[in-house]
Amino acid sequence: MKHPITHYLFQGIRILLIPIMLWVILGLILAGSKLTFSIGYNHSLYLAGIGFCSGLVIFSINSSPFMRLYVAGHELTHWLTAKAFRRRTGRLRIGKAEGSVSVQRPNIWIMLAPYFFPFYTVVWISVIKIIEIWYIETGLLIALYLGTGLTYAYHIFMTMLALSKEQTDLKMYGYSFSMCLIILINFFIVYCGLSLFSDNVEYSATLLKKTYISQWNLLTELFLWILQTQIYRN
Repeated sequence: MKHPITHYLFQGIRILLIPIMLWVILGLILAGSKLTFSIGYNHSLYLAGIGFCSGLVIFSINSSPFMRLYVAGHELTHWLTAKAFRRRTGRLRIGKAEGSVSVQRPNIWIMLAPYFFPFYTVVWISVIKIIEIWYIETGLLIALYLGTGLTYAYHIFMTMLALSKEQTDLKMYGYSFSMCLIILINFFIVYCGLSLFSDNVEYSATLLKKTYISQWNLLTELFLWILQTQIYRN
């Protein structure tokens, strides 16, 4: 059990990190918007977009048949992340609407991994790439991008559905902190995906850097304006 001082210290650090994470999220959104418009027409991105939008429509109409599949991916992600951190795992249970896995000394990455790691998207890309070793065809590339969009829509929709309900995974490190971290990593993954579709990773990195510099300059100017206003009032 943690010492009370240590507990409150880490709690304070998590609270201080929340506005920083929100600042990072804003930068990813602004840079991602600019990057999307700069890409223009891209056949691969277009196919992924069709898959994504189609997935959102399908899962929003009826997500019940896909719930057990989501639970399986969710709990397997917990399990795989625990193994990556060399934690002992116990019984893995997968039900129709919920599941569980016993993990010794779970950390924040083990607890939150299913909410930002697109399990079935990674599985889909891996399967296609393995098939490409023996079979290369245009139809396979179409399936790759359509499937990537569809499975990522599944990840996003089912994650949002899960987070709309009470989740014990978010309680250990605080709901607000956990939600900010989940949103941040999901936006970062999307930005990395857009960077790959743009075929210019260097430009994407530079764009993100410039966006954060602009945000910092704006924040500094705002701080100085507030400071000057207070000085004049006094």
